[in-house]
Amino acid sequence: MPKKHQGSVPLKHSFEQAHRWLSLNSINDLVTARGERFQAVAYTAGKGPHQGKKVIRFLKKDLEFARAYECCWGHTTNCNKTRIEVYSAAIDAAM
Repeated sequence: MPKKHQGSVPLKHSFEQAHRWLSLNSINDLVTARGERFQAVAYTAGKGPHQGKKVIRFLKKDLEFARAYECCWGHTTNCNKTRIEVYSAAIDAAM
């Protein structure tokens, strides 16, 4: 099982830049390098240990399958040990 914040992903843009870009774009339909379609949405966490912190939610068919907080950005896995690198990279490339 992957560890929290495992590995690193070279990204050109910061989490703050990505969050702001997603906030300003109403349509956030993105595609990974392997052709996997997903949506990314900028939010602020409403509960839990990250309450009040900015978060980028990754969605497929309006269902969240992963999320990234600032501490997760640039890592292979997020706080929940979910692999997020291809989704972060797709956002970074789209910007």
